[in-house]
Parts: sequence; structure tokens; C-alpha cells
Amino acid sequence: MKLFWRDHTLLITVYILQMLILISILFLDPGTQASSVFYAIFLSFLLLTGYLIYRFIVLAPYYRKLNDDTSHHHDFKIDGSHPMIVAHNQLMTRHYNQHQAQLHQLEIRKNQQVQFMTQWVHQMKTPVSVMNLITQNEQENEEFPALRTELKRLEKGLDLALHTARFEQFEQDFRVKSVHVQTIIQQVVQENKRLFILKELYPKLTIDQNLYVSTDPKWLLFMLDQLVVNAIKYTRDHGKQLSIEANVVEGNPTIQIIDQGVGIQSADLPMIHRPFYTGENGRKYGESTGMGLHLVHELCEKLRIQFLIESEYGKGTTASLIFVQDRS
Repeated sequence: MKLFWRDHTLLITVYILQMLILISILFLDPGTQASSVFYAIFLSFLLLTGYLIYRFIVLAPYYRKLNDDTSHHHDFKIDGSHPMIVAHNQLMTRHYNQHQAQLHQLEIRKNQQVQFMTQWVHQMKTPVSVMNLITQNEQENEEFPALRTELKRLEKGLDLALHTARFEQFEQDFRVKSVHVQTIIQQVVQENKRLFILKELYPKLTIDQNLYVSTDPKWLLFMLDQLVVNAIKYTRDHGKQLSIEANVVEGNPTIQIIDQGVGIQSADLPMIHRPFYTGENGRKYGESTGMGLHLVHELCEKLRIQFLIESEYGKGTTASLIFVQDRS
């Protein structure tokens, strides 16, 4: 209603000024009767009122739509045959169709990028696998341990790139099932055995053998791998201990990776989930992409897992995955 009056303020103002001028002219004429003047004003006012009522009835859907903050972007059409409403619907239809076409093109390009990245990673993994075989089958020499370590780092980087690309199509690439936690943790430890040996780290496993969680095993494996690799990477002193605990805590299955590494500065903690954020440790040690923890955080949001990071700088970090149970 307010928008209607604002839209017609100028018309009403001009009408009033016109009536004032007309009345002034008529009263200056001595032969003009006052009754005739007021009758003419009444008829004019009646016509204006009828016009405004007609405009309000015809354009009411238009004004309601403009005032509706809850309308969805695709719900733009207005019922009515008034030329202004018809023109509005035609204009919005053109804009909507153009917008949808642009979104479709963006979706095609995004899928092409994901496909390219996936194919590229798989192509890069082939020579890495070949080099791993060479270092294992040929006669051992003093350079092979360092080469195997760098190959493992390259594999981890390729895995991160692959999972980052696949995350864009997460809804098409996850399957929830019952996962035996001990099995998947042992798999993570086995895959990172070489890194543990290199850092002289001793994994201490405290796992409930009967613990199962409902989630996607592939993505859980990836998240645990990222957290374990991070814990190994930022444990600078050799001979430390890295603990992996999996138990029911306060009714919720919980997996914790506890390291004795450099820790995270308190100023960095609120921002470690941001993409490409490396923080003080990334600047100091230069080994961070800033995507690992971000991807873990985003995956936990998708899989409805609570992800917590607690850290004391200089003493270590605890990363927790809490599978909150629905008690409804």
C-alpha cells in the first residue's frame, strides 16, 4: 500500500496544484458561481478517486510482489494483464533464461575442470608408482630412502588434489555404510608407515575393537589420512609419540589424533578451516597448502561429523572427529 501511494504521489500533487490554479482563475471571474466551481471540483475528485481505485486493483499483484522479501529468484511472474505487468514478466523471463544459460555453461566448465583434474592426477600417479617400484626392486643405495620419502609426499599431494576436485561432486560420490573404525585406522597407519619411520614417531593406538560408525569409508579414510599426515608433518622432534584414540565419549563415537608437535598459535585456530590459510606454521615451515584442514572441515559439514581442533602452541594438537548420535 505504501509503495502504491509513493508511486502516485506526483500525480496527486500535480492534480492538487491544477485544482488550486483552476479555482483561483474561476474565483477571479465575477460571473462564476461558487456552486458550479465546487461541483466541478467534486466531479474531478470523483474521477481521480475512481482512477486510483482502478490502478490499485489492477496493479495490486505488482506492488505486492515488489514488497515481498520472501519470493524466490525463480518466482518472478505476476498474475495480470495490465501492460506494465506483461512487460515486467517478459523482461524477467528474458533475464531468468539468460541467467540459467550462464549457470549451465558454468556447470559444464566446472565439470570439465573436475574431469581434467581427475584424469591428470591419475596420469601423474602412474610414473610415481613406477618410481616406487624401481626404488623397491633395484639394489638399495643411499639415495633411495630420501627418494621414497619425496615420492610419498608427491602421492599425498596428488591425493589432496584428486579429493579436492571430487568434492565439487560430493553428492554423486559418497555412500554411507557401517564402517569398522579399527580397520580404517590401521589402514591409515599402514599407508603412512614410511613417514612414521622417517620421523621416528611411534603410533599409539587405543581403539575400541567393536566400534562402528555410519559414514562414507572412502571420505573417512581421506580425512583421517589428512589429520595423521598433518600430525606427522608438524612433529619436528624425533622420538615423539602420536596417539590415535577411538572410543565412545559421552555417547558419541569419537576418533582423536593427538600429537606432540609444534602446536597451533591461538590467533590461527579460528581461521585454520579457511581455504589456503597456512598460518604461522605454514609460513615458518613452508609445507602447507592450506587445503587439507579446509577440506576435512567441509567434508565433516557434509557428513554431519563434528570436527574439533584443540592446540597448545609448542606442546601439541588434538584433532577430534565426533560422530554425533541422533537421540530423537
